[in-house]
Formats: sequence, C-alpha cells, structure tokens
Amino acid sequence: MPSTRTLARLLGLAVAAGAAAGLLGVALTLLARAGLDRLVAAAATGGPARALLVLAPAVGGLACALLVLRAAPEVRGPGSIASIAAVTGPAGRVRSRVALLHPIGALLTLALGGSAGREGPMMHAGAAVGSALATGPGLDRSDSRRLQTAAAAAGVTGAMNTPVAAALLVTPLLLRGRTDARAVAAIALAVCTAAGAHRLVAGPGPLFAELAPIPAVTAFPTWPPFTVVALLVPAGAAVGLGYVVALRTTTRAVQRWWPGPRRLDPAFGGLAGGLLLLAAPQVAGSSDMLTIGPDLAATTAWVLVGLLLAKIVATAVGTGFGGSGGVIGPLFVVGVLLGEVVGRAAGSDDGSARVLGVAAAFAAASRLPAAAVAAAVELTGRLDLTPAAIAVAVGSALVAVCITRVTLFTPATSPGAGADGPPTSSTGGEPPQETSAPDPPPER
Repeated sequence: MPSTRTLARLLGLAVAAGAAAGLLGVALTLLARAGLDRLVAAAATGGPARALLVLAPAVGGLACALLVLRAAPEVRGPGSIASIAAVTGPAGRVRSRVALLHPIGALLTLALGGSAGREGPMMHAGAAVGSALATGPGLDRSDSRRLQTAAAAAGVTGAMNTPVAAALLVTPLLLRGRTDARAVAAIALAVCTAAGAHRLVAGPGPLFAELAPIPAVTAFPTWPPFTVVALLVPAGAAVGLGYVVALRTTTRAVQRWWPGPRRLDPAFGGLAGGLLLLAAPQVAGSSDMLTIGPDLAATTAWVLVGLLLAKIVATAVGTGFGGSGGVIGPLFVVGVLLGEVVGRAAGSDDGSARVLGVAAAFAAASRLPAAAVAAAVELTGRLDLTPAAIAVAVGSALVAVCITRVTLFTPATSPGAGADGPPTSSTGGEPPQETSAPDPPPER
C-alpha cells in the first residue's frame, strides 16, 4: 500500500504542476490576445495593410516550422492526440521541452491570425510539466500518470478558466478508466491552483460572459423554449460530426496528396488560412478572441452560417497542414454560432441558445457530454442553464454515437497522427509503434 509520504509528495507536486501549467496557460492567453488585437487593428486601417491578414498567418506558420517543429516535431497540431499517445504509451512520459515549445508554437499561430485553440497545446504542455516533475522524486508509473493528468488539466484550466470542464475532459482521455481517489485529489488540487493563477493574473470573469448575459432575476433552472432544445440535438450532432470529418479529411488529404516540402507545411496552411481571412476576418484566433461577439445580434443568419463554415474550414486547413494550435477552442466558436442561428429560428433572443450550442457541438464531437456541459456553463457563467445543457449534450452525443464511433480525439491516419500531423512520439523523434501499452496492475 502506498505510504502517506508518497501521497503527500504526489499532492505537493500536483500543486506545483498546477501553478506552473496554469501560469503558462495564462501567459499564452494574454500574449496571443495582445498580438491578435494588434494585427486586427493594423489590418482595419485598410489599403495595403489588409495584406497583413494573408501574410501574418503564413509568417506565423513558417516561424513555427523553422523554430519550433525542428526542435520538437511532436508539437505539430493540436496536442491532444499527442498527449494521449505519450502519456498512455510505452514510455509514459512527455519530453520536458514540450512544456515551452508547444505554447510558443501556439502563440505564433494565434497571435498572427491562425484559427486554432489553446486547449490542446496547453494539455500537451501541462503533461510535459507533470512528466518533468515526476522524474525527480521517483514516483511510480501510476503516480506519474496521475501527475501528468493533473498537470494537463491544469494547463487547460490556465488557458480557459474552466477547472471543472478541464478535469472532466482530460481525465477520461489520459487515465482511461483508472481514476481513483489519489488521481481525483491530485487533479482537484492542480486545477484549483491553476484557476487561482488565472483569476489572479487575468481576472475572474468567464470568457464568454458577453455572449449570454446573466438576467437580473435568475430562476433556477432556466429553460429556453422547447424548440431550441429539440433543434439543437440533431443540429449539434450534425455540426459536431461535420467538424470532426473536416479535420480528419483535410489531414488525410494533406498527408497523401500535398506535394510541398513537409517541413514547411504550417507555412502553406497559414497562407491558405490568411486568404480566407480576407473574406472572413472574424474567424482569426481562438475561442474568446471572436471579434463578432457584441455584433452577433446585428449579424444576419446567412452571414452567421457563412462564418460557421469559414471557422471550420480555417481550422481544418491549419491543423491539416500541421500548424501548432488546438481544435477545441474553435469548436466552441462554432457552437456559439450554431446556437445563435437555432435560437433565431426558434424565436429565442436571450442568448441561452448560444450556451446550449456550445454544449451540443462539443458533446457530439468529443463524446464527453459531462465535459461539454461544464465547458458551456463555465465559459458563460450561466449556471441556471445546466439542466438544459445536460439535455442537449446527452442528446447530441447519443445521436452522434449512433452514427459513428469516431471522435475529435481519434487518430486520423496512423497511431499518433490524427489532426496532430505525421506520427511522432513525445518521447523522441521516432514514430510510436502503438498508441497505448498495458496499464500497470492496480495498487493493492
């Protein structure tokens, strides 16, 4: 039986990992937002400055390819699939350099206009922080995996200020049913520490607070019109699965048919995404960087549908060419746009449909309805919509699972690939032979 000293060591390291990964996530958030604000302001002056919308993402992809991917090829793509392959693989660890290089790669992508998210890179970076801390004190394989999971959840929390959603997202992906009291304690301490770091540096407010303002007098629970729930279940399933199909199809097409030099793929992806920004500059950046937030109500439904499709295409092109950026944040944007369209069709104009759209699309794509509900509620602060979010998340996930078992975290081609690009290992430069290894026997 593990000693009390070993448990105390695990929990102490979880706090340290939560602080480190959380601060990394906050730094990525603030720096990416500042860089994108400067880019959008410069391009808004018109004239030749609009060329920045095309050139900046290409420069970001090129810099990422030359400076980051050469040092750590495993930081291609979102990071979520790479995290799963590394933590659950034979070595059971992530190289320490990933802790800095994947956030840097994501920063180059996001600050220069790429359509991506911060969650996957911070999951990968957090796992690297946990792996580095686990090597020192001599924790066993099981405790090392618990610490890496806790640190990965802390990284997502630092980037998005969603501690509950981060825990519910990362735990099933990295622990795979081996959750116990030690893991729960370590994850809880890590995400609480990361949430404290985020709120201390960036403020306590939810990232999507302006999209669904909390009513002055809030009834619990608040139920939107039944038509909204009924429409969002099939619509969320269709959009969530369409998002997954777009990512997988683009990744496979690039790997099979793109003739360009593989090392420069992110630059070509950035150039293609930049051309799309000329028509729809609102799709640049990550989830909370959505520049049309205050203008959603004034935007026509057909324009919203066009932006939804543009966001999917821009993200699929960026990740398909191996850009360093996540795929969860853009899905939140897609869910917001979907909810706005469905809300208008159902005659709901209070913003609640936007919250439920996030839950529906994310649940269908990830097949993790609990994480989808927590993300929708924490991102908007609309706790009163929790029961309705549960209904649409469970419904859309059930519809999706009846259609296919492929999810957002299923590798697109070979083990370790998927939206993360060519097969690579987070413990070295060679492709892994398998994505997972037999777990150690349970502790007695």
